[in-house]
Amino acid sequence: MSNDCRAEVGGFRRAVECLYKATPRSKRAEVGERFSRILSEHDLGTARKADAYVRAGLVLLAASALRRAGIGTGRGLESMLLSCAEELAESMPPEARQCLELVKQYAESLVTCREALLDDLFGNLYRDAMGELGERRSYATYYTEPPAAHLLATLAFHALTINSRPRRRTPRIVDFACGTGMLLQAAYRAVRDSWCRGGGCTSLVEEIYGFEAQRFAASLASVSLRLLEPGSPSGPKILVTPLDAEKGLLGSLELLETWPPGVPGSFDLVIMNPPFTSPTGRSRSAGRSMFGFAGSEASRLLTRYRELLERRVARELRPKVQSFAQKAGFGELDFYMSRLWRAGEALAFLYLAYRHVKEGGVIAFVLPRSILTGASWLPIRILLASELHVEYVVVSSDPVGGYGFSVDAHDSEVLLVVRKSRGGSGPAVFINLLSKPTTVREAAELAARLAEGSSGLVTAGSAKALVVKFPQGSLRELVHNWGVFVSLPDPELVDDALSLISKGTIRLGSVTVRIPVARLGSVARSIAVDRHQFHDEFKPSSGAGLPGLFGGGEDIRARMVVEPNVSLRAGPRGEELFHRYAGRVLVPDRIRWDTAHVVALYSRIPLLANMFYAVRLRGGENAERALVYWLNTTWGMLTVLAYRSETEGAWSNIKLWQWRLLPVLDVTRLDADVLEKLANLLDKHGATPLRRIPCQFSGEPSRVDKARLEIDLDLLRTLAPGIDVEEAEKALLQLYGRIELALKAWLSQGRC
Repeated sequence: MSNDCRAEVGGFRRAVECLYKATPRSKRAEVGERFSRILSEHDLGTARKADAYVRAGLVLLAASALRRAGIGTGRGLESMLLSCAEELAESMPPEARQCLELVKQYAESLVTCREALLDDLFGNLYRDAMGELGERRSYATYYTEPPAAHLLATLAFHALTINSRPRRRTPRIVDFACGTGMLLQAAYRAVRDSWCRGGGCTSLVEEIYGFEAQRFAASLASVSLRLLEPGSPSGPKILVTPLDAEKGLLGSLELLETWPPGVPGSFDLVIMNPPFTSPTGRSRSAGRSMFGFAGSEASRLLTRYRELLERRVARELRPKVQSFAQKAGFGELDFYMSRLWRAGEALAFLYLAYRHVKEGGVIAFVLPRSILTGASWLPIRILLASELHVEYVVVSSDPVGGYGFSVDAHDSEVLLVVRKSRGGSGPAVFINLLSKPTTVREAAELAARLAEGSSGLVTAGSAKALVVKFPQGSLRELVHNWGVFVSLPDPELVDDALSLISKGTIRLGSVTVRIPVARLGSVARSIAVDRHQFHDEFKPSSGAGLPGLFGGGEDIRARMVVEPNVSLRAGPRGEELFHRYAGRVLVPDRIRWDTAHVVALYSRIPLLANMFYAVRLRGGENAERALVYWLNTTWGMLTVLAYRSETEGAWSNIKLWQWRLLPVLDVTRLDADVLEKLANLLDKHGATPLRRIPCQFSGEPSRVDKARLEIDLDLLRTLAPGIDVEEAEKALLQLYGRIELALKAWLSQGRC
């Protein structure tokens, strides 16, 4: 953004603040109520718990910009905004009139600053108007950061440009949940800067379509896009698709069943940051769950959503993925299809995009990172792997800039670009951002360099990205877990994990150790009980009861061997669950990697826990002790890291199905003497406290956790008796140095 535009944006925001401060406190509530009534009268709704003067600034900005652009007559959302602004201006107290004039002056100046629009000026102001984060969560109204929007749009148009060009000179673009239009603005810029070089594109904005549930946001999207081409005869087509609990309307998801007349049925680009909220998502507290804005009517919308998902998504997906899932050995497809609804609205929006993108067209989404690993997302991953071509997958390992790409959303997210083409060639490009771009210009520059096809470290200004490429076949082979490809910000460590997972090969410098590998589900007799079952059936007891482990603090996760710390009083099914599933091996359902010291625990007494799954293994106690030891070696940790579902940086979930699919040392195929030696190693090291996981690793011998080094060396001595220990130790230090750097890049420097 130029200095002149930056000054105008700053001046406008100061003028809005001036408007607020110049109005006497006694008058603020009165004007706020007046503005709410005005919005309601124009069927624009109200923003709850929002500052009326930020909303006033939004409307006045839009109205002044419309006047400047020669718009504001006729019908539609723009004329409603203009009317709101005029009425509000009349209701302002005399003390604020001077500031009101400043707001208008700066707004008129901003019309010529298109860069301000590309930096999402409208969106920033609208987010302020929506009020508290909790209120936005109810509507799942998270907006894309401008740099991320431009990175996604530029990569999407690169994928589209090099593979196909539509017969129309101008590509057709849609966003089914457009908000204030940030992604559509970014797509416009990408078209202008890459597709239309040398001229030839006319009326770009007229090929832009948007759908939005909230009328106020839709009106601002329409305004901001019109201002990109003030002379356009018709402008963008922004349609309101209401989200209405009373009428049972699901917003743009209704497009799965009913398509509006006059809107084309296929698009060259579908770009979106859809609502993420799911029944088990970001927050289940009152008012913040899926459709939480609807209050007591939320259950009606949820029922309607599940019916729509089954009728229009699950039923159509099932035959597409059934044979694929069976060949891959994932068990019964119904297990995954029954969990489809748990992924939330984003999955349904992705399927909507699949249905309405043309052959050769591109889908570009901001999604929760769980799309790479979640069980409920597996059918969609199968669809992407079998019927589309994955172009780019972008994640963030930037602890300073954040792990997501949405404003105020702390959860880990992913940028996904796929092309609708079964016969496409070329690898899938996985991009791990060590440092996210901080400006639109930096994002565009980074995208251009990524599009050049380089691997390894790619930089643009302060932005840094690690690029690795994998054939599309690898995505089909590992469709149950795409997270492995970006599990750590170090391509060599990713290769080490893949080698171990697929071939059972431990690579350590010039040393290679081969081990038998099997999925945990194939060597376990049972893996249970999840925390919901635990809390439903068991309560801590002050008297005698069943042995249990309660909690998951650092005191519990400091060493490999634990003791029961609570007596449990069983509910109606508790006794049966305990006798069927209590085990000695305990693996976590959640883990925070910067505070945990070990991964798996061993209890000499079978028990159940509220934050760990109990595992019963084939092969007896020696096999169980050996397995716990393996999971706490460096290589065991790498495989668990590769199979985690990252929720927010260091926080990870590892659900039952992921544990069942996790490749582990196949302790059932080891010779009896090797198995006994490994079991004895747990006795040797089990009570030794370890440092926090990131603090265990270093390339400098003086800083390495000695317990970590001994655990790994003892494993190598046992599995490869003739190994050169001195050479192995040197290679381990090199490995530890890489792990140290990768964990620091991902988690930052924590307390050891």
